[in-house]
Amino acid sequence: MLRHRIQSLFVVAVVLSSGVALGQEMKGPIGPFKPSSVRYDLDLFAPPDLSTYGNWPRPNEGFFFQYDRLYWSIQQPSRTEIGVPGGQAQGLINGVIQFDPTNQPVGQILSDYSNSLDTGFLRADQTWGNRFELGWMEDNKGWFVSIFNLQDQDQTNVFGESAAVLLDQDQIPNGNPLGGLFIVFNDPQNRLLGFVDTNRDGFDDDLNINGPISVTNRVPSVFGRPNQFAGEDGPFNLDTDNDGVPDAYAGFPDFGDMVWLVPSFNQITVRNSTSMAGVELSRSWRYDVAHRGGVWEAFFGVRWLLYRDRFNVVAINDDPNVLDGSEPVALPGTSYWNSSIDNNMFGPQIGFRYKQSAGRFSVGVEGRFLAAANFQSIHLDGELASGLLQIPDQP
Repeated sequence: MLRHRIQSLFVVAVVLSSGVALGQEMKGPIGPFKPSSVRYDLDLFAPPDLSTYGNWPRPNEGFFFQYDRLYWSIQQPSRTEIGVPGGQAQGLINGVIQFDPTNQPVGQILSDYSNSLDTGFLRADQTWGNRFELGWMEDNKGWFVSIFNLQDQDQTNVFGESAAVLLDQDQIPNGNPLGGLFIVFNDPQNRLLGFVDTNRDGFDDDLNINGPISVTNRVPSVFGRPNQFAGEDGPFNLDTDNDGVPDAYAGFPDFGDMVWLVPSFNQITVRNSTSMAGVELSRSWRYDVAHRGGVWEAFFGVRWLLYRDRFNVVAINDDPNVLDGSEPVALPGTSYWNSSIDNNMFGPQIGFRYKQSAGRFSVGVEGRFLAAANFQSIHLDGELASGLLQIPDQP
């Protein structure tokens, strides 16, 4: 047993002495502060030895295709009123509490109003999109095409008499909290000018009895536009016996009886939709693999970008008008106005990419800078008060 242990110790000693013999064969000085012949030689300004950087994977060349799933948000616009910003207007709101056919001053039925709603409900919501890239790379130079689209970012809000939307006290006509929702329009063609029947007798009101006779104010006792009793021949718009009821045709409408109708509604639905799409063509240059395996790439090209914004409003009035001054006289029927703005941006673009790989995982950073000219087009269509009757001899 003792003999076997001695033999084992002898073998170990041989191995150790063999290691010392190999160490003695190394050339160069040995010491803690001397340069090593393996990794360091303290040769100042010598060209680098790149042999130690050759273990990183080389980037691919040839044709390539890449797909990215996007999850972006578009910043909401600045908060603004729905209607003419800061608009103030005057029109028929309260109706007539006590109707007097012999004295109907216009000032008795007109009131000031302003916008009731704004775009404060819009947010920078997230939405999904896609990006496709394909191209060719050879000898660290190449071309690529990138196409992307972002799905519609839709936001909808409904305002009504039950909604928590109140006018400021200085915006409430006559200081009364009216239940309607008001919109101030830019109306250069006077589309909101019309006749009214505040007492619901079937005839337009004669609102300028005491006014001076003019082109628009013909003679006293001439009502607005011609009307006709049910079951009787007509039309009638002249009061020959001064009883407040037209009984003959004057031969012309009295346009002096027209007043401004207020865009007042019981319920308003607002929908905002934004989307983006674009195409770019770029020339790219790839740099050599960095010290830790990262790859830098620069590119330059042209880009087309489409940013589309749509703002649609549907306003309805399905309640009967109340003419006792407690509620506004709303525009009858359904009204809508839809606006669509296309921003077509085209110009040069520069960008960069950095990609770092670790095994099967990669982390990338990318930036693009676009200087573009914006070709903007605006489309607007709509209708106000589908329940209003047409003025005679007017389109």
